[in-house]
Amino acid sequence: MLIDTHAHLDDEKFKDDMGEVIKRAIGNGVSEIITVSSTPGSIQRTIEIVNTFESVYGGVGLHPHDAKYFNKQIEQDILDSITKERIVAIGEIGLDFHYNYSSRDDQGRALRRQIGIALDCSLPVIVHDREASDELIKILEEFGGKMTGVIHCFTGDSDMAKKYLDLGFYISFSGIVTFPKAEKIRNAAKIVPQDKILIETDAPYLAPVPMRGKRNEPGFVRFTCEALAKVLNMDFEALSGITAENARNLFHLK
Repeated sequence: MLIDTHAHLDDEKFKDDMGEVIKRAIGNGVSEIITVSSTPGSIQRTIEIVNTFESVYGGVGLHPHDAKYFNKQIEQDILDSITKERIVAIGEIGLDFHYNYSSRDDQGRALRRQIGIALDCSLPVIVHDREASDELIKILEEFGGKMTGVIHCFTGDSDMAKKYLDLGFYISFSGIVTFPKAEKIRNAAKIVPQDKILIETDAPYLAPVPMRGKRNEPGFVRFTCEALAKVLNMDFEALSGITAENARNLFHLK
């Protein structure tokens, strides 16, 4: 049993064969996929996908890249979306200071408001962090540890993992953990408690070894789990079961 806790099935790269992609994932032992919105247009598309495929759940939110577009209409779209049974999180939200496609002020405003929505609706958050950890932690601390959620596609070191764990967050590892130069991330994985660890693909991005250079798919989460099991000196089946149980607990999957 595997659960891919973060994919972008709304991406154009899946528009021609999404059904086949999901079938392949199920064939590789993936029981559920969480598809996560990021742009204004992908919120409605996420709803359509989860209503079409029984094994897919959804997260709705606005990525920090598009934070400048956050307004009352986007807020209402999110609020309308979370009334749907299979929407299980607010995300992908967070901060990205690498590209700064939206200003830092806009990113902070959108993040705080979406966290507020998550708290009001008792939903976990799916958090993006790129080169913004210090500011992100400050914002998360403003909410006094009231929220639950996951730091998706974790790329920090052990010290950063501990800071997020101290705030009560789960840590999710993507195909990056299979990359040869990702020793820092593999070391961080070793300090994450078993009840706080998740796996994901971030498909169609970041395909793991041995699929580097190909379009990533939810079925490839198996390679991430296999690599992570070796890092943690665990049996693959044991880790897949643990990460699946953690996903069920965090996102209240049926």
